Amino acid sequence: MELPELLKEFNKKRSEVNSLRSQLNQINSIKEKFYKEKREVSKTIGDNIRRIKELKKERDTLTAEVKKLKQERQKHTEVAKEKISEVKEVNKQRKEVQQKYNISGDPTLIQKQIDAIENKIETEPMKFDKEQKLMKEIKRLKKKLNEVSKISNVWEKSHEISKEITEEKKRSDDLHKKVQKQADESQKKHEEIISLSNEVKDLRKKEEESLKGYVKEKEEYDKIKKQLEEELKVLNELSRKIDEIKGVKKKEKRARKDQEVEKMAMDVEEKIKKKQKLTTEDLLAFQAKGEK
Repeated sequence: MELPELLKEFNKKRSEVNSLRSQLNQINSIKEKFYKEKREVSKTIGDNIRRIKELKKERDTLTAEVKKLKQERQKHTEVAKEKISEVKEVNKQRKEVQQKYNISGDPTLIQKQIDAIENKIETEPMKFDKEQKLMKEIKRLKKKLNEVSKISNVWEKSHEISKEITEEKKRSDDLHKKVQKQADESQKKHEEIISLSNEVKDLRKKEEESLKGYVKEKEEYDKIKKQLEEELKVLNELSRKIDEIKGVKKKEKRARKDQEVEKMAMDVEEKIKKKQKLTTEDLLAFQAKGEK
């Protein structure tokens, strides 16, 4: 193949190589975009999974606490029920004694009434007849208190048990509030777990799509890269042949020039022998031969 044809083929091949490089760069850009998306999605999935594990641990701890609190609350509820049965029995005994001795009233309340009247007499100025009236009331109440004292121990026991019932109910209510609070927190954790799990499912699909896109572009990238490598081999071979032909032509040109210089030098030598006048061109040719 002659040099003009080789140059034409070389330029054509170089254009094809440039086109392939451009395609390769575009495909690589798309490929890297898919890879970046896949990497970011994978990181988010990993973060979500770690958070889900943390939430499950927190939820399980709360669930265990709720179970423990419910058991404790149940104990107080059962104690309160037992105390209610007990106070009913005590009140039944009190009623029986009241009916037997025809007694009514609460000893505690009667004593409070007596204390209040005595305090009033001691602290408030009043007329004599009013004071006498209050003294009679105190006497009446003390007599009643004396009668009621026969069942005072029953009253005290009833009050004590009622107080215990109130305390047990309060403990049970407080525990119930704690149970509700812990259960609400546990439910929130559970809902967050479900939300994150659903998000992970969606992200898995996105991750798969990004991976498929990456693999597809990677295959196309490798295909074009291989094609480019093959075309570069052809281009390099053409370049080698062109350089080779140019080298040969350069040598031939140099040989022709050397022959011309040799001939001119011989002509100069002939002129010198004949003592003819030398031109500038003759001198340059003679000098060129000397440098050679």
